[in-house]
Amino acid sequence: MKVSYKWINGFLGGKAPEPEKMAELLTMNSMEVEGLEKVSDDFTMDIKTLPNNNHSCLCHRGIAREVAVLAELKVTNNSRGLKDFTIGKTEKNLSVKIEDEKLCRRYAGRIIEDIKVGPSPKWLKESLEVLGQRSINNVVDATNFVMLEIGQPMHAFDADKLSKGNEVLISVQNAKKGDRIMTLDKKDVELDDNVLLITDGKNPLAIAGIKGGTYAELDEKTKNIILESANFNPTLIRKTAQKLKIQTDASKRYENDYSADMVDEAMDILTKIIVEVASSKDTKVGEVVDNYPRKANKYKLGISAEEASNIIGIKIGDKEIANIFDRFSFEYKKVKPIVEVLRLARTFVHVPYKKGASISYDAPKLFDCSGFVSYLFAQAGVQIPRISVDQFVFGKKIDKNDIKAGDIVFSNTGIGKIYQESQEFLPNTKVPEGVDHCGLYLGDEKIIHASSSNGKVAIEDLKTAEFFKNIVGYRRMSENTERFVIIVPDERLDLRIKEDLAEEIGRVYGYAEIKDIKIPKAEKSPVISKAFNIKNEIRKILITEGFSEIINYTFADNGDVEITNPISPERRFLRKDLTSGMKNSLEFNARYSELIGMPQIKTFEFGHIFTKAGESERFVLGVKNSSGVKLPKEKECLDAVVKIISEKIGLVISKLNKDENLLECDFVEMISKTTQSKAYDFSGVEDKGLKFKKISAYPFMVRDIAVFTPDGTKPEEVFEIIKNEAGELMLKSKLFDVFTKKFPDGLSKTSYAYRLVFQSYEKTLSDIEINAIMEKMTAKLNAKSGWKVR
Repeated sequence: MKVSYKWINGFLGGKAPEPEKMAELLTMNSMEVEGLEKVSDDFTMDIKTLPNNNHSCLCHRGIAREVAVLAELKVTNNSRGLKDFTIGKTEKNLSVKIEDEKLCRRYAGRIIEDIKVGPSPKWLKESLEVLGQRSINNVVDATNFVMLEIGQPMHAFDADKLSKGNEVLISVQNAKKGDRIMTLDKKDVELDDNVLLITDGKNPLAIAGIKGGTYAELDEKTKNIILESANFNPTLIRKTAQKLKIQTDASKRYENDYSADMVDEAMDILTKIIVEVASSKDTKVGEVVDNYPRKANKYKLGISAEEASNIIGIKIGDKEIANIFDRFSFEYKKVKPIVEVLRLARTFVHVPYKKGASISYDAPKLFDCSGFVSYLFAQAGVQIPRISVDQFVFGKKIDKNDIKAGDIVFSNTGIGKIYQESQEFLPNTKVPEGVDHCGLYLGDEKIIHASSSNGKVAIEDLKTAEFFKNIVGYRRMSENTERFVIIVPDERLDLRIKEDLAEEIGRVYGYAEIKDIKIPKAEKSPVISKAFNIKNEIRKILITEGFSEIINYTFADNGDVEITNPISPERRFLRKDLTSGMKNSLEFNARYSELIGMPQIKTFEFGHIFTKAGESERFVLGVKNSSGVKLPKEKECLDAVVKIISEKIGLVISKLNKDENLLECDFVEMISKTTQSKAYDFSGVEDKGLKFKKISAYPFMVRDIAVFTPDGTKPEEVFEIIKNEAGELMLKSKLFDVFTKKFPDGLSKTSYAYRLVFQSYEKTLSDIEINAIMEKMTAKLNAKSGWKVR
């Protein structure tokens, strides 16, 4: 993303570090600046933002806030002064309809009447052009400016093209299969029912979050406009943009997820700019029509100095953390979690019960049992799982006699669904007792909980409470260590767990301040793994003997154990042996023996197999000779290497399969009678400076050529001509036959036969191409005195 130094400096009151210093600060502590370029009287920086800060930093204000934190400067909300405006009554009335609130999370619209569409003023034009943006007109430029200013994409429609009357509708709805829209860049796009559209109820106005259409496009005659500031589902926008092959600055921001709470601020900024650059003496600004179906609660997050120190790896105190949070302008306080939880809990007595109530959207107006507990601890900066059985697994187990105020009591009510294993926190962790309810212990045998029996949050005696007749355990969620609790800024969607906060603290504190710490010596010596040692001894022997290790798929097309959710229909089973995979591997590699220069393929594998009897570990060896090559028999090669392994390591290897060129054995049984008293010695492992080369995806072709030459001719002379004529397409060559023949005229000649392998990295070679090369090569060889290609 390109940003303007002058623009950022506007947020920092003209006190920004020099461009080079700013680039260094960002690169070393935040995100990489890939380029710095002087443009006219400004500098542009090409910044590679990271996925975790794309929520807030795909705009100048986000970058300015990063610089302000790192350089300890004050930052303002806007890069330039904006004048207020007066809201009046407009002729047209706007209404906004959202079909699916999960796809369009918020849509705000505003009518502005009697404006003048025309060229942008110098400051606005230059702000965009320095970044390579083309100036279109004052209104469109203003929408682009707001997006580059604070990150929120904006759009404007010609209100008169939507409706001839005074009632104007904006409807956010899915397209119908076969619908079409002409985009602003004059592309006719076919849509389906998975594409979200902005419409006037009938006509498509824009592909939501991606591209505007020509139906309500602004032109020089436009007088009345509708401004759009909206928030769309990021996954939908990404999928739609990829499907339609339309990537825009707006879609890039939406797919990275922006906070819906930025919509109203963006609308306010855009309105002020349009009033400044496009108003007339008759301009009227209407009220904002804001459809916001589900507004999320402010997100709270906590961390203690001890937790931060443990995560970062350096001792850091409350004072340093407070200073860093001040630099971020975080709103925060310090609390003792249990004290805060107990204080808040009583304030929610009589709040109605709702099964499955959302902590983000329903609380604190509605609660269910685990949601109530989770919400209380979230307000105190302690994150715990949402579901009661997960809270049971997450919390520290305590005895009934040790229970304190602030601990959680779990029960099995026997009503409805009883969870007997963790759902999200540690899936498959069993809870045989079963859990479906929980409450906060207040002390003095009192419990506060949200329950369907009461229909609300209520305080009851623990001994007589209906839902706690069958208590299954007690858990402690916090040791009440004082911690910071911040209200996460709307745009900081990257701050969701305490580790995120620790990262912010660490990078601002300075990575250079985090010193290396020696790992303390372990109190106990590690247990030597016999299986590990023997595997590496076998590997060392086999590699010395020219074998290569392979790792085949655990999934197969047949077997005893079928997978519930296979990665593909062709691999629905877990393999029941290693032999099948080894056979395929040998066959595959043998087809390419000429290309890889290995006339004899020798491979081995250690792997697990799965049968009706259970899981076990196997070891397999395989040898395959290429056809037409004189080599030792495969069985002889296999027997020889098995003998070496047996003698050097002392193993008894029992074959399980019948193939002569393959040997599969039970690895566990094979090593069961051996002993290992020392750790594996890595001293013999050498780095031979191996280099890896990309393999072409295109097929190779093989040609043989043999030539009689006068007695005394060296093979190098022959190969020099072959190499020059073959060119770059010849990937490999091999002198495979040499013999001398006495001819009837009494002269002796030596024949040199070469096998040539041709392959391209760019295309599939044809016979015509290779035949032409061979013909030129033959002519060149025959041109030599006394030489004859046979």
